[in-house]
Parts: sequence; structure tokens; C-alpha cells
Amino acid sequence: MINGATRSIQRVLPAIVFIVGLVLATVVLVTGVTRLEAYIDPATPQQRQGLVQTLAQIAGGAALLVGLYFTRRTVQINQEGQITDRFTKAIDQLGAGEGNDKRLEVRLGGIYALGRIARDSEKDYEPIIEVLTAYAREHAPYPSEEHSLKYHSTVIASDIQAVLNVVGRRPLHWGKIEYRPIDLSGTDLRFANLGGMWLERADLHEANLGQADLPEAHLQGTKLYAAHLEGANLQEAHLEKANLSAAHLEGTDLRGVDLTVLAAPQLIEQEQMQRAIGDAKTRLPKGLRIPQWWEQGLPEDDYLVPRTYCTEVFKPSLSFSITENQPGWYHKSMYHQHHPGCVTIQDYSEIRSPSELKRLSFLSARGVFDQKNPTLDTFYPVPDDLVKWFRKHRCLHTEQVIDAPPIGGVCGTQFDTVVKSVPDQYPTVCDIPCLILLELGYGYKNYYAFLKGYKYRTIVLNVDGRWVTIIIESPADDFESFVLKATTVLDTVEWGK
Repeated sequence: MINGATRSIQRVLPAIVFIVGLVLATVVLVTGVTRLEAYIDPATPQQRQGLVQTLAQIAGGAALLVGLYFTRRTVQINQEGQITDRFTKAIDQLGAGEGNDKRLEVRLGGIYALGRIARDSEKDYEPIIEVLTAYAREHAPYPSEEHSLKYHSTVIASDIQAVLNVVGRRPLHWGKIEYRPIDLSGTDLRFANLGGMWLERADLHEANLGQADLPEAHLQGTKLYAAHLEGANLQEAHLEKANLSAAHLEGTDLRGVDLTVLAAPQLIEQEQMQRAIGDAKTRLPKGLRIPQWWEQGLPEDDYLVPRTYCTEVFKPSLSFSITENQPGWYHKSMYHQHHPGCVTIQDYSEIRSPSELKRLSFLSARGVFDQKNPTLDTFYPVPDDLVKWFRKHRCLHTEQVIDAPPIGGVCGTQFDTVVKSVPDQYPTVCDIPCLILLELGYGYKNYYAFLKGYKYRTIVLNVDGRWVTIIIESPADDFESFVLKATTVLDTVEWGK
């Protein structure tokens, strides 16, 4: 607030000086004219002296007026020249080539420099916003199918996030002079951090906001038609007059969101809600019913009481039951309580230390990590033969590859695995040595890792055209007994569509 007030004072200071000078000059002229009338026909030496003084005052006042005018114009020209120089330099920085971190730093500097100019200059505000949004559309277009098959990144590019920071945190009073909405349509903004940002009336139609973070974002009047919001977090977002028709809401977190205030709430379909995540505070448009699984869903980080649990967010949807003779099962959420790529329950009934893990996981992996040079930021599509990929992994020992007994009426392949070694180049992401193997999507660093000293039973199924990987995980010395307990849950599994 203090910086904004200082900038406002700096903008109006030349005008204030000019007005004060004009008033003083006017007083001098009026005084001079009055005295000139009194001594228009001087008869004494004193009157002639007064006439000379008056003429001098008039001339001085006129010179003061002219000087003030040209001073003000000079200040304005200098300020405009400085802004033009800053603008030109920032544009040059924005166009710095890609390929190394230094060039990225130059581009980031240009982006934030343009943001400062936009705050300082009302005249340049809208052109700068257009430049930045055009940069985002050019450098982060909606990914083509060809590109998406090559590799994926689990983070948004730093320069694109910087553009969103400037646009989403622009001064609120500038919104009064926005004649055109902010255009980010058709952009790839996956994993973007937009929490609490101001994007009123923005055009985001057909943009990819998958796994983006938008809690409490100001999206009043925003066009989100046909936008991809899979796995995005919209908790308590402001959606008054927003357009969500035909938006992809699989796994979208709508807890605490009021959907009755949308521009066309009647265009929201029941199928969209069936795949989204909501709670008792989610207000649905008239004619839509709360999905039953919202009430039968998994609790967030809590023990599982005996009953049937289901999720429509995980693909394919599934349900399973916990019985009275299966105490100790606990649902561990990875991003929120319903994850499109992972459902994990843990057995806390017989753990021998707080760090010990006994887990049963249902995974819909989005990719696999590179075996030779793994990083958390880059992964590759799941291979057609995932079983072969596990068997050929240089750091895993795989044995007992057999046909798995039917799970939910679907047969697959089963094998047991242990970690042979963990090379130094693998990221350190666990308390004990581990291998990151599967990327699960829908949130940064959502991956599945195998731990050294643990044993894994992996079951690969094809459920209605979707690959599902079921993993039973336990310390190697207690593996067989935990497999028996996990199997009692697997026997109750039913698959949806």
C-alpha cells in the first residue's frame, strides 16, 4: 500500500507543482495590473519607480509561467522517455533465446520489469498485459498429441509462471481500464500456481489447467468453456458469472464452491459432477444431485470403518469393502482424498515402527521415469508392455511372473519384485534408499517409489481398456502375512466404467 501511494504521488507531483506555480504567477500578474492602473500616469518620482517595479513584476510573472510550462513538459517527456527505454529493454529481455539458465533469468527479469512498468504507467498497462499474454500463448500452447507422446513435465515453465504472477497480481484499480479481457485461451497451464489470483473476465476457454492450484482464485466472469481442469484444485474459488460449460472436471476439487452463481448453471451436466470432487459445502445447480459416492468416498487421512468405499475419480472407478475382521486400515491421501491416479490404504494394525509401511495401492500411472537419468520433473508415457518394463529394469529383481487370480472379474499378470540397488543419480525422496518408478500425475511430485529392503507384489490389469497397477508393499520379512490381509480386500473389488 505504501509503495502504491508513493507511485501515485510521483505521478501527480509535476501537475501539483505546475498548479502552485500558476497560482503564484497569477497573483503576481493581478497585483501588477492593479498597481499599473494606480500609476498609469505617474506624476512623481515615487510613482514612476512603482511603475518600473510593476512592469518588472509582470515580466517576471510571465517568465515564471513560461518556465513552469516548459519545466512540466520537460519532466513529462523525460518520464515518458524513461518508461519507453524501460519498455524497450524489457521487451529485449523477454526475447532472450532459450537453452540455458542464464537466458531464462534474462527472460524472467524482462517479465517482472514489464510488470513494474504496468504498475507505474496507466497508458502502458494494457499493451503490456497483451504482450505478456501473447508470450504465454506463443510459448505455452495447448500441447499437441505428438508432443504429449514424447515426454511430460510435472512442473510449469518458470517464465510462464512468472507471466501468470504478473497478470494475476496486477493492481486492482487497473481493472477499470481493461477494455479487453485477458486472453489465455488455448494455453498449457498445467501445474500452475494461481491460488488467490485475480483473473476476472479472463478468456481461458480450451486452456489446459490440469493439476493447477486455484484455491480462492477470483474467476468472476471468466470463460472456462471446454477448459481442462482435471485434478485442479478450485477449493472456495470465486466463480460468479463464470462459464464452466463443457469443462473437463475429472478429479477437480470443488469443495466449498458455489456452482449456482455460474453464468449458465443449467449447462452443467450430472456427468461432470460425477467425476468431480465435492463435499457438503459444494452447492450444485438446480436439477443436479449430489453424487452418491461423495458420501461413500474415502475419508481424508483417517481410519476406514467397516463398510464399502468407492471413488468415481480414480480411472476406472472402483469400490472395495472393509469388514469387521480387518482392523487397522487407514486411507493415506496423496493430493486430496480422491486422486485420479492413486488410491492407497495402509495397514496400521501391526506396524513395528512409525516409519514402517504396509500398503495396498491402486495406481493408474501416467508415465514411467527414466532408468538411467531420472528426475522428478520429466517422465515418459507408460510402455505398452509394463510387465516387461519392470522385468527389464536394471535396478529391480523380478520373480514369479504368473497369471494373477481375477480381481473384480478381471485377470492380469502378477509378479514379485525387490530393489537390487539404488544408483547415486536417483533423486533422494525417501528416508531410506528408493527408486522412483511410476508418475501418477495430478500434482507435483506425485510418484510411486519402491524402497530398498521391501518386497512388492505387482498385479497389472487391463480394465475396459485402462491399465491398472495394483501393488502390495511390505517389509520383506513380513511380506507373506500382509499379502494374505491385502488379498481379503482385493476379493471385494468391483470396477466401474
